[in-house]
Amino acid sequence: MESPSSAEAALTSRQSASPIYDPFQNLSARGTSKGGPKDSAGAASLLAAARDRSPLPGPRATAAERTVAVRRSALALVGLAILVLLIIGAGTLLGMAYPVSPTPAGADGKHRGGTSVQQRVPATPPGVVFGVVWPILYALIGVSLWLVATRVPMSSQQQAARITALVLLLAQLATNYAWMPAYRGGAGARPALYVLLGTLALSVTGAFAAAGSGAWGAAVALGPYLAWLVFALMLNAGEVNAAARGGAPAG
Repeated sequence: MESPSSAEAALTSRQSASPIYDPFQNLSARGTSKGGPKDSAGAASLLAAARDRSPLPGPRATAAERTVAVRRSALALVGLAILVLLIIGAGTLLGMAYPVSPTPAGADGKHRGGTSVQQRVPATPPGVVFGVVWPILYALIGVSLWLVATRVPMSSQQQAARITALVLLLAQLATNYAWMPAYRGGAGARPALYVLLGTLALSVTGAFAAAGSGAWGAAVALGPYLAWLVFALMLNAGEVNAAARGGAPAG
């Protein structure tokens, strides 16, 4: 007959082998695989920090802990919605204050020598396209910022990349907003081109930094925005070239 001690040991072994998912078990395994006390202490520290910041409840979480996790997720979504609305709202207000194609009273939408933007740069889409595209792009910028800000770094390198990505994404948003007053309805096409180049450079490096922090979703969300910036750069450069051919100043 099997002794009580051996039965308890077998039960403990079966429980430890049960397939309960723990989202942090891989981190713990990586940190302790080397076997050194320093590695074990570092892994324990990272594991504790990750568990504290993660919105996911543990495999043996109580009902109260799961309720707290649901509330954190709801608050995070509310924060995302507020961030997106603020970014879209700021861009909309700037667009109203500095319209790309200002229409003087009694005019027909033409400016700067009686030539419309579409006539100077034929590839320019109708104004309604910009009104639809930019809110979507601003929303994607907000999602990218949120994903990076809420990312739980698993190492000091990812933490550094996360901070770098946040700084770069906020900087490119500032230069994005600065493009409209710099463009001045086409009168400042040349300085606006330089602002746009800076915005594109900051956005690309910000996307790489976001990927380096582990927030791959943020980098993917920036894809359409980067593509549109390249298109906008081509339009802005065409505006400068058209002004040079026509002898009009481009800012």
